[in-house]
Amino acid sequence: MCIEDVSKKKEILRTVKKALNKNGELIVVITHPCFRQYEYLPFYTSYTEQGEMNYFNNGEVYEVKMKDKGGDSVTFQDFHWNLTHTLNLFIEEGFQMTKFNEVKDISIDGIEENKLYSPFIIMSFKEAL
Repeated sequence: MCIEDVSKKKEILRTVKKALNKNGELIVVITHPCFRQYEYLPFYTSYTEQGEMNYFNNGEVYEVKMKDKGGDSVTFQDFHWNLTHTLNLFIEEGFQMTKFNEVKDISIDGIEENKLYSPFIIMSFKEAL
């Protein structure tokens, strides 16, 4: 699930919570908000091109550019939300975090990975008691 529109985030989480089976789990994957200014496989952002970002500027629109080995690419807009905002949103909507994992970048098709920073976060939530 991708939650991009600020006006719909809480509504979507309420709907997901209602749809979860008893003891069900919500798995959320996001690009790591701390490191969006670095290049990864197979994507980079407009922050990469700017060389900097304001981590605390929640709701800021930025571009994500995904590319393949042949050089073909697709560009789309996303919204920056820091970890505080993201985690508190789930807590406010009655979720409890059960797992948090910062994923390492990997080398694909001879393109070297970014060994210094995590491109993604995987989080698991269940309904809070």
